[in-house]
Amino acid sequence: MRRDKSIEQRTADAIMQKEQEVIIGGTTYKVAPPTTATLMETSILIAKMPRELPNKDNIVMEALRLGKYANIVGQIIATIILGEKNLFEDRQTVKRFLGIKKINKVRIDRREELAKIIIQELPPSKLSEVLANLLLGLEVSDFFGVTTSLIEINILKPTKK
Repeated sequence: MRRDKSIEQRTADAIMQKEQEVIIGGTTYKVAPPTTATLMETSILIAKMPRELPNKDNIVMEALRLGKYANIVGQIIATIILGEKNLFEDRQTVKRFLGIKKINKVRIDRREELAKIIIQELPPSKLSEVLANLLLGLEVSDFFGVTTSLIEINILKPTKK
């Protein structure tokens, strides 16, 4: 994330749906405003995180215990960066043997590739900063408003008599 922008400017950029830029491992990724599908996919990954709060009295042991979830954090960041529709890529490989051409289709998991780079390249402090900045641009409050209003409609609708 670019650090030369204030939180207010980053918030304004999110509202105006401007692309964010994230630099990971020397590569700059342009992060488009999220779609509902991206938010849903991110939510599925967040649900895989532990439900209990870590014990803040023993941070070192808790960090080591929760380290197994680092890949999920990488996948969450990768999902937000790539967007749901760019998580996978179909590629063709061509092999020739004795003049015969064989075409194989391969599905590449771009999220897993990027998650691996994120986990290998970013120190925990940068990982935390990138995730916080990306979550700011997720438009979670808008999605919350939509779901809350639908829940209220469901609660308020007349039941059968």
